[in-house]
Amino acid sequence: LSLLEENGSLPHSLGPPAPELTVPDDPLAWHERPALPARATRRTRRLDVVPAGPGEPVRLDVHFRDSYADLEGIERSLHEYTLTADLDPGTGTVLAAAAVPRALPWTECPQAVGSVDRLVGLDVRELSGLVRRDFTGITTCTHLNDTMRSLADAWAVLAVLNGG
Repeated sequence: LSLLEENGSLPHSLGPPAPELTVPDDPLAWHERPALPARATRRTRRLDVVPAGPGEPVRLDVHFRDSYADLEGIERSLHEYTLTADLDPGTGTVLAAAAVPRALPWTECPQAVGSVDRLVGLDVRELSGLVRRDFTGITTCTHLNDTMRSLADAWAVLAVLNGG
């Protein structure tokens, strides 16, 4: 904020080059994505629902990335988190959750991963509204919140897996 006061503009992070997301031995991991043209942006998300044995928690594995292409056309990561959560497949209750900060623009951003602990004990079906309403302020991050809200989508996948 001191730079904003001094020169009237906010600094911005260039971000590191965005690593490739495709997995050579798993062609279904990501769909084809064209290269970004210079000055373009992209939001990339993945939510994998990994069923376990009967009575075992279901693992959710999430990746969130906002990126842009610089003037040379190099795609760079601006905001990037990964998140895992274990769910009770019968009740939808979050049993465990953890996030990993990856490329983030500000020194405060990595601290937001502590807010993920607040998901434990919540119903995954209600996360979209709960996170939007209750996860505010400096203890969390809008990009991580978006990632946490996306966990609610897993319930539809679980319903299909459970024959519903």
